[in-house]
Amino acid sequence: MYKALVFFCVLCGVVYGQNPQPNLTPKLSTSDFLSTQTTDTLSFSKSKNIKSAEASIDQYQLINIKRDTVVLDTSLHIDKEFKFNELRKDMFGLLALSNDFQGYNELIRVVDFDETSPELGAKAKQYGFFEKSDLRFYRTATPLTELMFRTTLEKGQYLDAVLATNLNPRLNISLAHRGFRSQGQYDYQQSESGAFRSTISYNSKNKKYISNFFYTYQDFKFEENGGITKKELQFELGDPEFLDRSRIDILHTNAKSRIVGRAFYYDHSYQWKSWIKFSHKLHYDSRFFQFEQDSANSNYGDLIISGSVDDKIKKQSFENNLNITLNRSDKGAWSVGLKSLFSNYFTPSKLITTEGIIPNQIKGQDLLLRGQTDEQIFAHRIGVKVEFPIQSNVVGKSLRAEIMPVKDSLNFSYTASINYQERAADFQHQMYQSDYENFNWFNETSELQKLAGLKVNVSHKKWGSFRFDLQSIEGYRYFAVQPNDEVNTFFDDLKNVGLQTADKAVQWSAFQYHNRIIRGKWGLDVRLHYQQILQGNTHFALPDYLGRVTLYYSSDIFQKAMFIQTGIRAKYFEAYQADAYHPVLGSMFRQKKEVIGGYPLIDLFINAKVKRTRIYFKAQHVNSSFTGFNYYSAPQIPHHDFVIRFGLIWNFFS
Repeated sequence: MYKALVFFCVLCGVVYGQNPQPNLTPKLSTSDFLSTQTTDTLSFSKSKNIKSAEASIDQYQLINIKRDTVVLDTSLHIDKEFKFNELRKDMFGLLALSNDFQGYNELIRVVDFDETSPELGAKAKQYGFFEKSDLRFYRTATPLTELMFRTTLEKGQYLDAVLATNLNPRLNISLAHRGFRSQGQYDYQQSESGAFRSTISYNSKNKKYISNFFYTYQDFKFEENGGITKKELQFELGDPEFLDRSRIDILHTNAKSRIVGRAFYYDHSYQWKSWIKFSHKLHYDSRFFQFEQDSANSNYGDLIISGSVDDKIKKQSFENNLNITLNRSDKGAWSVGLKSLFSNYFTPSKLITTEGIIPNQIKGQDLLLRGQTDEQIFAHRIGVKVEFPIQSNVVGKSLRAEIMPVKDSLNFSYTASINYQERAADFQHQMYQSDYENFNWFNETSELQKLAGLKVNVSHKKWGSFRFDLQSIEGYRYFAVQPNDEVNTFFDDLKNVGLQTADKAVQWSAFQYHNRIIRGKWGLDVRLHYQQILQGNTHFALPDYLGRVTLYYSSDIFQKAMFIQTGIRAKYFEAYQADAYHPVLGSMFRQKKEVIGGYPLIDLFINAKVKRTRIYFKAQHVNSSFTGFNYYSAPQIPHHDFVIRFGLIWNFFS
């Protein structure tokens, strides 16, 4: 890890000594939005010695693992404002806990059909992970550097640095590191992380052979305070004595958690003839979650052996895919292949109890036959992908079908898709071991969950976009307070949290509307979401509706030397019995004692663009002091108070 960082710094020094900035006049489009190509745009400039002053913006490209290509976007628009946060994603459907990366409550639940195998668990701690779908391969004319800086809560900083360069026009590499630390507004809740990423992209001179590789190492560390214990007296009354949130009493100050992950990915293909292509992909992912506590806390129950707590779970997975693709000119393509998945989940040792033995390992091997077709019928593109298990352990059958028009009209477009997938629940929901007596389980007869989804998207240039989702999970597993006859407080119930399985399929539907209206220099962005749990509301909780409205003004100033965008954003969600956070498990759990929500989150922002630098200035949660001290992100965990954030994203071309 440290050798990689040293190499990164040395390489930065070498690159910064190169040529001046290129001419970045776009050759593609004057649109503020990314120009997307849905084909494998894998060719590049034939010139071997491109001078930076001659390069254009369309020669700086980012490629995802599906080999879709986008041009680097250095513009400033309202979507950039929504994504300027620690996740660098639009967080409309998420509600952050008190500190950055500490955890997130899901206001919108969406089944991830791109995830084809069970995950580790401790999901609340993994939203900040760079997954393989988040990684980008680069193709650059000259060395490219991007720096993102952002202030955090109280003491700390956030810096994400990316360096990409080409050793020749066919071989591109990138190195990136994100460093983060935030003390938080409440006592004992510091979070910190480091995330290193590197990529290599290569294509042969005859363009028949293409390969992409990435490696990641990510480490997150958290102090766990368990939540505030006297919320009515010290928080909800708004007592000036406790506006310094570090004075508020918390559950404990002796617990920490950590989650670490390593992964590498290699994808290469060879176009043997114009009509046949061979491809191979492999992906290795290793993660562990650890919870440590100097001494036991009675709210979690008794220890098996008195002393300190050191719980640890680890998952390793290795996936191989072999495919043969037959191209049928403009009619479409067929693909067949094999998928192999090895998974290994384990804890340090076996546990022998009066009820039996809890093993320390779940190991499995899966082999699946894959098929895929893309056809053009009646001016529509129809794609179907299926997987059938030859040997099944943690995954089973899957189906994905999608239809869309070959060419969208200028004003109207639509897509529809159906998904079905069988996969095991996260490993933490199958087996877990803890030094606390109450958090040990093993489900020996674990059946695969059956996940299904229907999605329809309709978009109109004037009337906006509409999305409908219908989703279900059969065999849904989750953490919840176990039924008991005692009358307990919220904290008393922490020791009663355990694993449950829904007796019926959980089903829910959602309808989302989004529109952006521009009138001169003024813009209005509206996003509304309505959802309803059709079956299984005792196992599942979501707010019925939430919405976000953003009013903003955009203009050039200082004789067009600077472009600014300023406005106000308000977000609101209905009150509901939200999931609570459990530090020992690193996960959210279902509870029915407390209700959160029914409050607005109002932000003010002014952003500016000078050349290739975007500057962001935000006043977040400006209404915290005058709309009532009831703004919880989870039971016993308040959302952060009013805070001023500053940050920038700076691109260098040299």
